[in-house]
Amino acid sequence: MEKTDIIIVGGGIAGLSTAYELTRRRPGASIIVLESGTRAGEGASWANGSMVHPSQATPWAESGCENAAGIARETYRLAARSCVLIAQNMDAFGIEPRHRRQGCAKIYQSRAAMDADMERLLNLVSEGLRIEVLPRAQILKRLSIADVQIPIKGGVIFPDDHTGPPRYYCAALLEKLRDAGVKVRVNAKVSSAAGAGRVTLQTGEILQAETVVLCAGAGLADLPGNPVIKPVRGYSRTFDVPSEFLPNMAIMDDTAHISVTPLGDHLRVSGGADIDTDAGIYDRLETYALALLAPIKDRLRAAPKSDWTAQRPMSDCGPVIARLAPGLFANTGHGHMGWTLSAGAAEAAADLILRG
Repeated sequence: MEKTDIIIVGGGIAGLSTAYELTRRRPGASIIVLESGTRAGEGASWANGSMVHPSQATPWAESGCENAAGIARETYRLAARSCVLIAQNMDAFGIEPRHRRQGCAKIYQSRAAMDADMERLLNLVSEGLRIEVLPRAQILKRLSIADVQIPIKGGVIFPDDHTGPPRYYCAALLEKLRDAGVKVRVNAKVSSAAGAGRVTLQTGEILQAETVVLCAGAGLADLPGNPVIKPVRGYSRTFDVPSEFLPNMAIMDDTAHISVTPLGDHLRVSGGADIDTDAGIYDRLETYALALLAPIKDRLRAAPKSDWTAQRPMSDCGPVIARLAPGLFANTGHGHMGWTLSAGAAEAAADLILRG
């Protein structure tokens, strides 16, 4: 039986961020990260929408959660802290400015949709969210897009949101963890994780630790006694397009539930919970991008492209950062806020773990 100080179940952005925070707090502690896939940081962390957006802290309507407004305010406070930490980490990790843009925007295809979302946003303004509400002509000018072939009634700029590549961020975390002596085991599928720091792999191997932290994302749904995690699938199609042809910040469409994010010389079009899971999803993402960015539609059609899908962990009550039993903790349930909450949730989880 292998023994260690800390076992982290899940090698996605939540697990890697938690391990990184714990190495900073407990230098010299022995830590093992267990990843069920063939490589860490390549699940829901690989090619998501790439927006660090505290502005979107309101739970999905599909979650059916009670007290959504209160959960949104709590999540926003955590996300705002995380947003700052992620920017600091990207600076420290040397992630190039060309991959990063300040600000995100949301557009609305109807006045009713805009009015309904404004109610949710104003709930967060009371917590410090900054917004700039603009009519159609001004939002298009700010985004540097024209000849849009979808109806847009207006939009909102979120100046404190930003974007960056989670793929590069995870790679940097892995490098930092290996330098700190953290073991990252891949193809390590967990069959059970209980209190008192005991983890059993599907191979029958048993690992013992002072502390076990569940960060396995959607994979936790398969574990007995999981903290009420629901897997929600996300999708993206990424186009290779020179940066000078791209909008100057990420754009979320409140009606279509699709986002378009410039990342260096790439354009990522992503969607999630409100999009059907049939074989035509990627074509629908592309059709939307062609309509939103009509002047470069021929370039988009001809561009090399890659597709991605993964399941993201969502709970009905917002992020689950909790002590589940003696020696057993959770940092999961972030849903569409996984990238946004990663650093802040890791900080909060480390605080809880080190208090015992």
